[in-house]
Amino acid sequence: MKYLRCVAAMFVLVAFVPAPSRAQAKKAPPPPAPDAGTKYERSPAGLLQQLQTILTNAKDPEKAKLVIAELIIPKYDDYFHAVYQPDVELFWTGSYTRALLDAEGGYQSLFARLATQEGEFNIRRINDAPTSKLEEALAAKTKGPVDIFAVSWKKHNAPDDSTEELGYYAYLSGRFRWLYMLNYPKTPGADTKPAGGPPKAAPSASGGAVAGKPASAPPASQP
Repeated sequence: MKYLRCVAAMFVLVAFVPAPSRAQAKKAPPPPAPDAGTKYERSPAGLLQQLQTILTNAKDPEKAKLVIAELIIPKYDDYFHAVYQPDVELFWTGSYTRALLDAEGGYQSLFARLATQEGEFNIRRINDAPTSKLEEALAAKTKGPVDIFAVSWKKHNAPDDSTEELGYYAYLSGRFRWLYMLNYPKTPGADTKPAGGPPKAAPSASGGAVAGKPASAPPASQP
């Protein structure tokens, strides 16, 4: 009988001890594995969604490698042949070849760092209002309409001139790809020019820029 009273007392004590699940906050579930079949909307909103997917997976090196590799234009020499006029095609292909020497590793480190910050992506369609000779050259001499987007990152509460430039992107086969990232990502104050200087661009029409909203411009051509 004495033994039964001891056992009963132990059960009463255990009932008042908080379970580990109640004493500790539940851990957030890991982000889903990136899906190579994911298609994004052909708009700034779609590009933002793709960038957020990269950011979500940036802390896992294997997942980050997969989603960043998807930014590369497959058979990019064929792409530039299809998109750009013959007198500038080889220039952009050569720039892309040089950029790929260290772009993947550089962007993996970049997104891993951005994932530790509080900030936001800024997306701007450059076609109607290029802000540099490089942007004029990127938008000029294409064989058809191609929407080109500049992407930057700004930390919350940081000065307006402290954004990081993350290169230029175009839409191909259901997702956005790097169009130009030689010498990118660019830290504030850096001056980025394509090696040898960009091809001379034709004058561009003025127009409004887009940031983080669906594009009102006509859709880009897809070779």
